[in-house]
Formats: sequence, C-alpha cells, structure tokens
Amino acid sequence: MEIEKDDGNEKKQNNDDKKKPRKKREINSWDIKVTKKDFTQEIDTAIEKADALAKNGNLKDAVAALLPLEKATRVAQDSPACSRVVLHITTLCFEDPTDGFETAIATVTMLAKRRSALQTPILKMVQKGRYTYICSAIHVHYLIHD
Repeated sequence: MEIEKDDGNEKKQNNDDKKKPRKKREINSWDIKVTKKDFTQEIDTAIEKADALAKNGNLKDAVAALLPLEKATRVAQDSPACSRVVLHITTLCFEDPTDGFETAIATVTMLAKRRSALQTPILKMVQKGRYTYICSAIHVHYLIHD
C-alpha cells in the first residue's frame, strides 16, 4: 500500500485557478480633473475698467466691477486668477486717499468671510494688506510723531 504525500502544492494551484479577475476601479467625482476656464482676458478687461473708475474717484464702482469676477474665479476654484482679482481689489482700496483705511479694511473683511473662499487668495490678500500698507502706515506714523 502506497501512502500519498501531500505537500500543499495542489491546494495552491487550485486557489490560483479560482482567483477572480479584479474589478476595475470606480472613478469618483473627486478624481476627475475638470479643465478650468481661462479667466485671463476677463480679468485684464475688468482690471482696466476698475482702474479707470478708481481714477475718476468711484472706488465703490471699481470694486463692484471686480466682485463678480472674484466670485466666478472662486466658484471655479481657480486660485491664481482669484488671487489676482483679490489682490487688485485690495490695492485699489488701500491706495484710495479719500477715507484712509476704512473701505480697505471693510473690503478685506468682506472678502475673507465669503463662503467657500479659497485659502491662497485670502492669505495673499491679508499679507499684502499687512506688510505693504499697514506696516508702512505705522512706520510713517512713528516718523511723523517722533
């Protein structure tokens, strides 16, 4: 009588034959890369229009001309374009000589509190407002009063 020796190779071969083919990975909505709209021309024309309005003394109209474009770039999640618009709004407000920093601070606060605001444009806006305008104004204040 012969005794069969079982080394387990037979089981491994059977398991390999029974493997199911892998499922294809499902594509999630966050994996899909959506091509962004190019806002370059729209931003250029809106900035020119806003500059012209600001030179004529219509700061509120200049900011109002840029706000719809800010919303469009924010909704499209286009951070570089949104940064460009937000920084120009900040520049217009801080460089307006009529009411000091009142309009500028109100505008910066309004832009920072927007729903679904992008982090990069807000960070750049706050940094520019702080380091370019507010720190220089404090420095000038100390030079005048010393």
